[in-house]
Amino acid sequence: MNITTEEEKAMRELLYDTSIVIRPSDKSSGVVIMNTEDYKLEVEKELNNNDTYKAIDKDVTQKYENKVKKLVENLCKREIIDKDMKKYLLPKGTCPGKVQANPKLHKKIIRNLHPFSYWRYVDDIWGIWEHGLDELKQFHELSNNLHPGIKTEMRYSTEKIEFLDVFVNIENGQLKTDLFTKSTDKHQYLHVSSSHPNSVKKCYTIWTRYSCQKNLLNRRKLQNKKRRNKNAPEKTWIQ
Repeated sequence: MNITTEEEKAMRELLYDTSIVIRPSDKSSGVVIMNTEDYKLEVEKELNNNDTYKAIDKDVTQKYENKVKKLVENLCKREIIDKDMKKYLLPKGTCPGKVQANPKLHKKIIRNLHPFSYWRYVDDIWGIWEHGLDELKQFHELSNNLHPGIKTEMRYSTEKIEFLDVFVNIENGQLKTDLFTKSTDKHQYLHVSSSHPNSVKKCYTIWTRYSCQKNLLNRRKLQNKKRRNKNAPEKTWIQ
């Protein structure tokens, strides 16, 4: 790490301080520090949520491991999955593999409600809707009733909205893009002397270039250069 001896000592003292709990935040690159007792209360509060968790009398891990093994063996025997997928899905100790599936929307339900544009990155979706607000809300309601374990949150705007690291707005009937960062973003970047490959350290520049309109690119590059130069006073990839 690129820190002084005094900073490293302070970090070690905080690490072994049992009166506090240090955790990464669920969003952005921030860090959360909580009193240990407050942290325990929050954990207990979550575990006492009967809509999410259910108390059981005994450990049922082995029971469900056996069910997963039987199902995976059957899928492999029927050549629905190959041996590599079988190896990935089979439980290892008490850590079972993950089975993922992308549910399909029933064509009959949404055949007249097609987005003009639709893009998905993992579990985030961005799109353009031309059928009116009432129909959009109906589309959202239907999608949330397809499966009890799948619920989506919808945010919409007729003017501007952010998606991941891109800010999108409508200007003179055209879509314009700009770089978007959250207010909690600490702008922590790799030091230029890091042993990471140069391609990793350069990707931030590419990210900025692809996210911005040409008329905003120079402004964002200057902002990012100032931030990056804190970690690279003698050299920068942003020029």
